[in-house]
Amino acid sequence: MCVCVCVCVCDYYYFSEELQRLKQQFRDVHQCRIDDYLREKRDIDKIAINSLDDMYIELHVHDSEQYKRLETRSDINTLQLQTGIGLCRLIKVDELFSTDGGSEFAPLKVLVSGQAGVGKSTFSLCLLNKWLNGQLPPATENVFFFSMRDLAHLGPCSLADLLFTHQGIQKPSDEMILQYLRNMSGVMVILDGYEEVRQCSSEEESLPLDIFTKVKISELLGSIICGKTMPSAKLVVTCRSGGVREYKVFDRITEIYGFSELRIRQYVAMFCSRNAIEDVDLESHILDYIDNETNIRSFCYIPMFCSLVCRIAKMKLEQHVGMPLPATVTQLLKETVVSFAIELHPNFKGKSLDEDDDVTDQIKCPLLQHSKLAKKGVSHRPMRILFDKGDIESCHLSHDTAVQCGFLTVSLEHDQYSVSRQVTSVYYFVHLIMQEFLGGIALVSQENDIEQLVRQSASDGNLDMILTFLAGLLGDPDSKDFLKTLGCQTCMSAGDLLRLVVSQELQHRRRDHMATVFLLLTLVFESRQPDLWVEIREFVMNGGDELNLSEDTSVQSKCKH
Repeated sequence: MCVCVCVCVCDYYYFSEELQRLKQQFRDVHQCRIDDYLREKRDIDKIAINSLDDMYIELHVHDSEQYKRLETRSDINTLQLQTGIGLCRLIKVDELFSTDGGSEFAPLKVLVSGQAGVGKSTFSLCLLNKWLNGQLPPATENVFFFSMRDLAHLGPCSLADLLFTHQGIQKPSDEMILQYLRNMSGVMVILDGYEEVRQCSSEEESLPLDIFTKVKISELLGSIICGKTMPSAKLVVTCRSGGVREYKVFDRITEIYGFSELRIRQYVAMFCSRNAIEDVDLESHILDYIDNETNIRSFCYIPMFCSLVCRIAKMKLEQHVGMPLPATVTQLLKETVVSFAIELHPNFKGKSLDEDDDVTDQIKCPLLQHSKLAKKGVSHRPMRILFDKGDIESCHLSHDTAVQCGFLTVSLEHDQYSVSRQVTSVYYFVHLIMQEFLGGIALVSQENDIEQLVRQSASDGNLDMILTFLAGLLGDPDSKDFLKTLGCQTCMSAGDLLRLVVSQELQHRRRDHMATVFLLLTLVFESRQPDLWVEIREFVMNGGDELNLSEDTSVQSKCKH
């Protein structure tokens, strides 16, 4: 009897020590992830961000019906308006799992949605950072963090592989894994960017899974989200608005708010205080620019665009290029990709694309190579965001060029199933919006691919940003000159694109009336051809359809402005 007790005590201490060792490994891996992110943010934003608390993240709480309408809403200002009149309430990141009003029960599964560039990945890392700093409820003993771009093209995988090997943790014994996962109520799972993986279809709804059985990653993630695997674990899923089919399984549905008017000014002030230019009032220049350009101002509610606006305005002032600054998002991204290459590539540093013909000739090649790679991703369903060495080489890109131009991030991936633990390079664009813009450059000469993209956008709504860039590239004279510089031939006009969009929108009717109007308005504005509004209105009216855009006089006046 004494021997049995001794063995049990030894087992207890062994497991306790191993569990503590595993927890520390997870903490170290998560801290490295956050440090890498902050380093990248400093490189891209040119702001010495030392804390994720600088990110000003707030969330709106929605009900299920409001979430269903998110994918039909194309303007972030709608969210700002709802908050102003009290239709939505805000919560902080650390209130994500707090009780709701008079409810006795805290939510277990939380969905966090938001537009492209609004800060979903930053939110996920902010939540992870709060756990590391002990700012979440003490009952949360461990966090499993997954970026979907790391899992999108993963083969069959077991829950044990997902939770340990793909976290960068040496996989413990099966017995230790079972012991570690015994108390799921102390675990939080974060799935960042769920729209970037293929979701389970209704006929393959996941069953409870044995933790050592290998299944498709879509089934494994679907089983976790639906609560059939790890049912008592806290779950946080981030996605683009309308990007999750199983939204009814969530106890709380939220949307990232983006910047308010005050936050925009605070961010600009922070940027300028850390990026001063001698004898130049940079803050006044940037704020005047934002206040005077209506379209740019509307996009500054999205933090990533606000960052790019500050960056490009500073670059123009430093180079004494002066005005005009970008007036559309397409122009803004054009300036961004050129500035990335000129600022980061050793052959182009300190040069100007507008003034140096030699640089223009040299930079054309890497831009077109990256555009071809981006098109590989945006033309794929679901959108591909990870690329391997074969993808890079098929676009005639070298590893050095891919690293030096600044468009791509390179990470190392270990093949956990091979005996040699082979290491391969994995490439992805620094932001999905960068990939969408560069993919648009390669698409302008591909009529069939554009038609397929428009059909897909009308049916699922996750491609509107690419349509925005295409409208700008095909219509805006400044952007068309840029394409001509690159030697790109266009296959259609901006008017052709808008007619195609209207036709598909009328066929699918996924959006409500005003969302369709705002999409078309955005495309017309990006094209810098206000006369197209009259043409599109006539096109709809001649089709005898009930979508009568001519009735919306406020939209027409904005377009003329």
